[in-house]
Amino acid sequence: MNLKTFFTEAELTELLNEFENNDGNFENEKEYNVVGKTFETTKKCDVRWARKPFAQPRLHLENLDQPIYPILLRSPLEYFSEYFDNDIFEKMAFFTNLYAVSKQISRFKPTNINEKIFMLTNKIYCYLLFYT
Repeated sequence: MNLKTFFTEAELTELLNEFENNDGNFENEKEYNVVGKTFETTKKCDVRWARKPFAQPRLHLENLDQPIYPILLRSPLEYFSEYFDNDIFEKMAFFTNLYAVSKQISRFKPTNINEKIFMLTNKIYCYLLFYT
């Protein structure tokens, strides 16, 4: 953004000079109003840093809600079966065999559902081992 598009050269020079010479004392701007809230300004010369040790906040841990634990945990196979049913693996095996037959691949042993399940779960397991 180019400031010269908003201000003339004289206005821009005057604003920059005011900014450089300002000590933080905004005489005609004591308060700012933002959506119904009033904020008072502090002079730059009135700001002081206090050196004091860090006071750690106190945590009140008496009235915490107790977590609700599941009564029965399902096995990983049950969770897996929610997303991948046998119909998917049947289609995977069928289309793998169909592809091999259409390409006339020799020495091809037809695959079945169990091999496809093993292949996918093995890939997921290896992926989890690698990225955890």
